[in-house]
Amino acid sequence: MIRLIQITDLHIGQPGDNTFGVDVRMNFAEILQEAAKLKPDALILTGDLCFDLGDPQIYKWIRQQLNMYGIPFEVIPGNHDSVELMAAAFDKMQHFKDNELYFSWQSGTEEIIFLDTSSGVVSSKQLAWLKNKLSTKKGDFILFMHHPPILCGVPHMDSKYALRNRDDLQEILFEYRGKIHIYCGHYHVERTLYLHNLIVNITPSCFFQIDMNSEAFRIDHYRIAFRLIEMEGSGLLRQSLHYFDGSSLPKE
Repeated sequence: MIRLIQITDLHIGQPGDNTFGVDVRMNFAEILQEAAKLKPDALILTGDLCFDLGDPQIYKWIRQQLNMYGIPFEVIPGNHDSVELMAAAFDKMQHFKDNELYFSWQSGTEEIIFLDTSSGVVSSKQLAWLKNKLSTKKGDFILFMHHPPILCGVPHMDSKYALRNRDDLQEILFEYRGKIHIYCGHYHVERTLYLHNLIVNITPSCFFQIDMNSEAFRIDHYRIAFRLIEMEGSGLLRQSLHYFDGSSLPKE
């Protein structure tokens, strides 16, 4: 069995940043502590590691926290990250090309694909790489990315922050003969959507969750979560969300 834990949208800031009253560093520390108890084979961080803009000191701090547990990990960038700074900080420069960080990862017999949507699009080069990858694959597989590849019925995010060239990506994904289990973040909600052969799982943020019904930005609640993904050799896939209360900063 392969056991993965997805953590997304950390939004770690520098001490003193105005992070909506949330102790983002404590949230991440708690998530890691609880995730480590489940003894995963790897942790997958799917973007927006930084609060606003990519910062080498923030990436350094995050890596220090990860190293405390000795669990293998992978990272992909979100729209609040610097792709180059992230690649350098997490020793991923071998996958850094044309200011993008995308790659595949082999775990036993499973090949997992990681896309870079940090610019709000999937570049033509990345689409060509993905199409070539899929031409050699068979059966169901897992794909991690930051943005969901479809509209998700979350008005604020769909109207302002959706993946801009999602139709181009969908065209390639829909051609694949098999189910594609997609794990993403970005929307700060919990939602699972099905479209043709795609099963799109949006994992809640490590920061806060937004109101899924509001066209304006509105925080729904401050509970945080990670997603546990378990793959058996027979192709069985299990997953579950683990929620925690989240931490607040002391009031001045």
